Formats: sequence, structure tokens, C-alpha cells
Amino acid sequence: MDKIKNTQVLVVGATSNPSSVNKSLRSLRRFKYEVEVTVPDVKARIEILKAFRNTDADHIVSDDVLQTVGEKTHGFAGQDLNDLYERALDGACERTNKEHQDWIHIRNGYGNGHRSPDMASEASQTESEQDKELVTLRLADFEKPLLQVRPTAMREIFLETPKVRWSDIGGLAEVKQALTEVIERPLKITDIMAASNLKPQKGVLLYGPPGCSKTLTAQAIATSSGLNFIAVKGAELNSMYVGESERAVREVFRKARAAAPSIIFFDKIDAIGGGRDSAIRGLHVLTTLLNEMDGIESLNGVLVLAATNKPEALDTALLRPGRFDSLWYVEPPNQETRKEIFGMQTRNVRLAGDVDLDQLAEQTEGYSGAEIVSICQKAAQANVRRYMALTSEGKEFVGAAITMADYQAAVEKTVKRITPDMLELYKKWRDGTTA
Repeated sequence: MDKIKNTQVLVVGATSNPSSVNKSLRSLRRFKYEVEVTVPDVKARIEILKAFRNTDADHIVSDDVLQTVGEKTHGFAGQDLNDLYERALDGACERTNKEHQDWIHIRNGYGNGHRSPDMASEASQTESEQDKELVTLRLADFEKPLLQVRPTAMREIFLETPKVRWSDIGGLAEVKQALTEVIERPLKITDIMAASNLKPQKGVLLYGPPGCSKTLTAQAIATSSGLNFIAVKGAELNSMYVGESERAVREVFRKARAAAPSIIFFDKIDAIGGGRDSAIRGLHVLTTLLNEMDGIESLNGVLVLAATNKPEALDTALLRPGRFDSLWYVEPPNQETRKEIFGMQTRNVRLAGDVDLDQLAEQTEGYSGAEIVSICQKAAQANVRRYMALTSEGKEFVGAAITMADYQAAVEKTVKRITPDMLELYKKWRDGTTA
């Protein structure tokens, strides 16, 4: 390359990992210019999809369909979009052929067991017209491929978005509303936010006692938003090898930036975000996490969502505005929410006439949501045991319904793990009155 002077030779290189290229090659006298080919944004994705449509005259698809698909394909590169489009087109062709064959079957009079000459002539003419019709791509044709094709930038660490919906979680109305605004507002009203000099939040921390739906809440917001979702348990990033934990943290953020807009969910973040009085290796991981959240490289389009049972163990630098902008206390369910959880758990269950959900909600004061689910499971197991006992004796099992006694026995067997002292500590931390 050093010998290429005053000649008509241009060297162009390509790489998906520029940091691995030798520094001597990246000097000004060799590769003078470096051009980053980024993941296409929503406008570019729609243009790419239209380009696929325009290069193939054998099918038609409306701009509205491509607009919707472009908005749903966060983090998709050009090759990913091509794979998605081809799969959708294959499905549309199969659907069209099946519809065409079904139509021919009806027109030929096979259903009546005979076919008149006039019907045969008309069907033959119509078949010729049907063959000339173009395949129409519909939005429904993209639904299955959208579940199959994942963004290239996310394939190494992508986890399937959990199918948890807000309707599966009782209570937490304020948390649901806040998370929905944090996630959807920057995507839907970008111009208004920019005019108001309002920047998207970088991080949201959910804290509270165990079993109070913190993880379920993160899964629900991932499902409802449709964004790329990276779920990481804090302990998974810890490694016995020097530097590996820090590298793992940087890699998570790199992937999230490449596939933005996206959500990084750190479950049990206290495992990597502990105070500075922890071990030296833990301090290095914390420093890396802080640098990634507000370092030189911007976190545009990436939201960090975290959950912990031990907020007091987190380093204070991690909790300042600009990192975790919102801290939400997920408290144990109140009586109304407990009744709602019981209702969800018994939605498709046959109950005896004496089951009173209001009474059960009152009796489970201080229980977590997970413990209420456990109570419902234990009550159902009691019903199954009755069935097994009767059938083993050759008797007929008539009831097949869970009784109030089953639920009350399950409440007595379920230990309440959330203590008043524990709740007092969470409230003091929330109010900033801890020692």
C-alpha cells in the first residue's frame, strides 16, 4: 500500500470489527478515510423494503404495509430485511396458490360431482386470468417471518422476547404507566421532545422485596414495546478471569447500540453494581458499567432497565440522574391487587361455590405476588391428590373443583417471607433516611 503513489489504484477494505484491524493499516497514509456503515434507521429500512418491491415485478405490496414493517424491524440490517422479505414473499406465494386451487376446485363443480361444458369453458378462461394476477403481499404475511428473523447484531446474545403482557400482572398501575411513557414517548413524539429540550431517560431501576413482579414487569414492557430485548443476570457477567467481566459488560452495550432502539435488562444488578468498598475486580466492573452508561459513546436509543432486592448495596454513583433517572419501588400487593392476582390464577380453573376471592385477598395480607401464585398451585395440587386417591380406590371423582378449604390450607402452609422490618428498610431507602 505504501508503494501506491500517483497511480489509478484505490484500496477499499471492509470489516465488521474495526478494532481488530492493525493500527498501522489505519494510519493516514494507508486507509485515509474510515466510513462507518451503520444499522439503518426506520426511514432507511422503509426505503430498503421499497427497493426490494421495485426490483421484482411479480408481486405487489402497499406503502402502508412496508411502513408498518419498517417500524417493527428495529436493529435489522439490509441482509436481515432481505431475508425477512423473501420469507414473507414465499409465504404469500403459498397462500395465493392455495386460494387459487380452492377457487378452481369450486368453479369446476367438484363439489356437485359433475361439470357442465359451459362451466368448464368459463373455468378455463378464469384460470388463465388468475395465472396472470400478481401475488399481493399483506401485513399478515410478515408476521411469521418477524418471529423467525432476528437482527444480525443481536444473534449472539439475543433472547426470545418473553410473552408476558400487562394483563398478566396485577396492580403496579403507576409503574406500568411510567415505563410505558419512558419507552414509547421518545419513539412517538421525538420532535416535541427535541423542541422541549427533553432528553430520553437512560435508566430505570425497579427495587423492592422478592416475588413482587419486578422481573415480570421488565418482561411485559419488552413484549408491549416490541423493542430488541437483552436480558442479563448480574451474576452471569462475573468471571474468574481478569478483564473478562468488563469485556462482557462492554459487549452487551455494544450489541444494544448496534440494534437500537433496544432495552438492556439487568436482573439482580447488585451483583455487578455494588459499592466501591467491594473487591477490586468488582470495582472494575462497576467502573465499566458507569462508563458505558454515560461515557464518550452515546447511549442513543438504548434504555437500561434493572431490578434488585438490595438497593442499599448499589453504588451511589450509579443512582444519580443521567444514569438511573427513575427509581421505582415495587411494593407488595395491596388487598385489591391480591384479589386481582387470585382472579388471574383462577381464570380458567373450576372452583367450588364456597370459594371467596375477597376473603382470600384479606387473609393473605403481607404476601408477595409469587407467594399468592404458590398458594394457588398448592390448592390445585390438593384437588389432584383427591382425584388420584379416589381413582386408585375405584371410586368416581365427581367434584373436580378446588374448594375454599384447599386455598385456606395452602395459605397456612405458605410461609410469608416479607417481614415488617424488611419493608421498613425499603421505605427508609426510598425516602433517603437510611443510616
